[in-house]
Amino acid sequence: MSPSEGRPRKRRRWLRGILWFFGGAATLIGLIVSFVLATEAAARKREIQERRPGRVVAKEWSREIVLLERRWREDEGWEVPDSGEVVRSERRIRDTVRVQVGTETVMQEKASRNYRISGRRLRRGETTYDTVAGEVAVYRTDTTYAPWYVYRVAEWVPADTLLETARTDTGTWRAPVWPSIPAAARSRPVYSRIDQYAVIVEVEGHTGTFPGWMRQPAWEGYTVGQKVAWGGGVMHPDSLAACLRWHQGRGEPPPDSLGCSPRRAPAR
Repeated sequence: MSPSEGRPRKRRRWLRGILWFFGGAATLIGLIVSFVLATEAAARKREIQERRPGRVVAKEWSREIVLLERRWREDEGWEVPDSGEVVRSERRIRDTVRVQVGTETVMQEKASRNYRISGRRLRRGETTYDTVAGEVAVYRTDTTYAPWYVYRVAEWVPADTLLETARTDTGTWRAPVWPSIPAAARSRPVYSRIDQYAVIVEVEGHTGTFPGWMRQPAWEGYTVGQKVAWGGGVMHPDSLAACLRWHQGRGEPPPDSLGCSPRRAPAR
């Protein structure tokens, strides 16, 4: 076989390897996608099956306004803020520094040691002491004084809380409104405005706030007496779990206001 005949065969083998690689990768991706979709579908079906029928027994709302109030706070320090007012002050030591002012001559004892050679070893000899003159530094201590201030600063702090609330089963029901600010306090800044809305649901004989505080648009979509399904931490209109059981031939359709979609006829 000539070299020119071998090149096309090698090229075909190389192209066949690339096709096998991409084909295997596409198959693997397809298997992963199928597994993810099947897992999500199974989780969705299990979540629907675990829903429990319930009923809205009450609705509740709360609106709160917190007003700020200007108050004086006392503090102290070396500096006074621009907005502070001095209450009193006193001189205090702020710092001490050692400053060298020169040197002085002092007599110091200096030790010296003699060594001698004995055979192949260096042996320590006698120690002698001599008195010599030496220079040492002389310092002074400088003390810095400064005013220490006691001052007060005006601050805005949360002070008064205005609250409006209502619940359908307490005889105090009214549409949500914000608390009215008294005329004497209208010049004070508002620190926060908080509005909360809740639906009280009875599920299997137990009453509670499900799923907790919610946003107003979602809250307005529920009415007292409405049937709901509770499951997975989420509340769903109507008893969807009962609908699913009815579609599976396990029970009667729930008497919901919206009802269930018609059950599909069995295949012939």
